[in-house]
Amino acid sequence: MLKKFLTDNFKNIIFSVAILLITGLYLPVFAASEQENQARLEQVKKQIQALQKKLEGTRGQRDNELVALRRTEKEIGNILRAIKNTGQELKQEQRQMGHLQRKKSRQQSSLTQYQSRLARQAQATYAMGRQEYLKLLLNQQDPARVSRMLVYYNYINQARLKQIQQVQSVMQDIDQTSADISQRQRQLKTLREQRAVKKESLEKTRANRKQILAKLNRKVRFQSKTLTDLNQDRQRLQDLLQGLQDYLSELPELPDLKARFGKSRGKMKLPVRGSLLALYGAPRNLGDLRWKGLFIRSKTGANVRVIFRGRVAYADWLRGFGLLLIIEHGDGYMSLYGHNSSLYKEVGDWVETGQVISSTGNTGNPPTPGLYFEIRQNGRPRDPLIWVRRG
Repeated sequence: MLKKFLTDNFKNIIFSVAILLITGLYLPVFAASEQENQARLEQVKKQIQALQKKLEGTRGQRDNELVALRRTEKEIGNILRAIKNTGQELKQEQRQMGHLQRKKSRQQSSLTQYQSRLARQAQATYAMGRQEYLKLLLNQQDPARVSRMLVYYNYINQARLKQIQQVQSVMQDIDQTSADISQRQRQLKTLREQRAVKKESLEKTRANRKQILAKLNRKVRFQSKTLTDLNQDRQRLQDLLQGLQDYLSELPELPDLKARFGKSRGKMKLPVRGSLLALYGAPRNLGDLRWKGLFIRSKTGANVRVIFRGRVAYADWLRGFGLLLIIEHGDGYMSLYGHNSSLYKEVGDWVETGQVISSTGNTGNPPTPGLYFEIRQNGRPRDPLIWVRRG
């Protein structure tokens, strides 16, 4: 028995030591791996920024104006995102305010109940003949009755004391809740003031954008864009996608999931509601150029939802496409969302199917507000309507 006991305990000790050794060896590896992944992501971001500068090299006066347009439209996008975030904070604060108001209402109701009970305790004391504790002690006419009355008196007194304590506690809670409400009101006021300032800044920036577009459109209007311009836009996007494929290969692989992009063919939804102004493969009425994706007309500010989960590969302004988001879905698939008014995600962010990633607009000077949408497989454009449903 002793030998078995020692043997079993020796095994447990060895097992525990092994676990500690394994944990000690692998935990730093996991932490280091996470740090390495973050460092690699930052490096990829820098590489993408360098690629962006190379693609957006300026040539001539019109290019200088396009650079100004890029800067202005990015600024508008950032302001819109800040306004959206402020709006979400306001909603959160208003919900908290509602919770506090309801909490205070419940506390007021509890206070009323406790005060009513305390009043009934006072009435019970009065019904006992308004005799104080000392008078009962001095009353020697009926010792048994005096004893009972003292017991009743103590019960009532304890109950009354408890009610008083409850009233005091609830009153303190109400004071604290009132203080919380006052703080929330100050925070709401600050957020509203911040949003007003941002909206004022937005209007000024939009006016500046309008002036820049007027200068551009006096020279080359969207409808009369030269074949050279469109070919340059197409090549610029192609170069960007090629660069992204090279850089993203340095990041960790997308997790292996049961749901794959290729298996979701025909099951996905369009990223935004609207009418289709341009279909994949349709002529662009200029040379032999054809559309490589869809143009979906939609009101400015409509929510754009990602068609499938993935990782943000690009989130910036690109000539010819305005504010552009590119999502990597794994297995060589990417989806592109152009002409947004604001981008809500950054490079490296993970997004889930149906998540709002941007809002529609007319950055990059499209024919009308809406969204330009592409699907790419290994860098080659594919007809989006094979992959997504119209309805």
